[in-house]
Amino acid sequence: MKPLLLRSSLYMPAVNVRALEKAHSLDIDAIIADLEDGVALIKKNEARKIVADAFSENYGFRLKVLRINGPTTPYVDEDIHLAAKINPDALLLTKINTPDELNKTLKKLDAISHVSFPVWLMIETPSAVINIDKLAQNRRVKCLVMGTNDLGYALHSRHIPGRIPFLYSFSKVILAGRANGLAVLDGVYSNLQDLDGFKNYCNQGRNLGFDGVTLIHPSQVAIANEEYSVSIHEIEWAHKVCKAWDEAQRKGQGVATVEGWFIENLHVDEAKRLLGLETSIRKRTSGKI
Repeated sequence: MKPLLLRSSLYMPAVNVRALEKAHSLDIDAIIADLEDGVALIKKNEARKIVADAFSENYGFRLKVLRINGPTTPYVDEDIHLAAKINPDALLLTKINTPDELNKTLKKLDAISHVSFPVWLMIETPSAVINIDKLAQNRRVKCLVMGTNDLGYALHSRHIPGRIPFLYSFSKVILAGRANGLAVLDGVYSNLQDLDGFKNYCNQGRNLGFDGVTLIHPSQVAIANEEYSVSIHEIEWAHKVCKAWDEAQRKGQGVATVEGWFIENLHVDEAKRLLGLETSIRKRTSGKI
């Protein structure tokens, strides 16, 4: 699996039929059907049946991701059997703390299913952050997802503007993701009434290096998509960088300048990445993907 865009990934309780139906009309890059925190214990079996029916449908460009219960819970085996049956685009594993736990879960998955699912990992415990280098090296892992509510609880930290208590964890996870070619998603913003705060939250996440953000309500989708898209200024700058670089290369020069800024090949690579992202967004908007 190679997702084109992961700006907006919306959690939906797997037991919520209406929410899963509404997802067909939402401009989200991924649907995360949640069998874990979003489902009461007595509703787990019902939720599995609902998501099995829902994921049998075509959601178009939207990735279908199944979030399952943790490896030490009594629900994980049935969740894995469900995944083998419905074949989601990715499986989001929760409460994975160590490479050993990850390997055991993957072995259990492979023993049940003939499909080698791409795996997303919730990074939501201090142990997961400490072990992130090795967790991210597993070839099955394609995306790292910050679980900031659980992580904040475990750290005894406060959720404050600027998110200072989380910055070390964010940087460590993003570094591990980039070193292993993985997507990395920011955690949820829980105040649904504070859309201005959410906009600032997304802007900070983009500045830190996240590829997108996880959401808990459709009202957050438009802001997430806007903040994690490519701005007009970035597009213009990227074109200038590529043009200046091409001219410098034709002259046999190894560097270039754009409006006084020193440009070398790493800046060109970043410019091409942004232009590629903008192309993917444009194709999505035009309905070509």
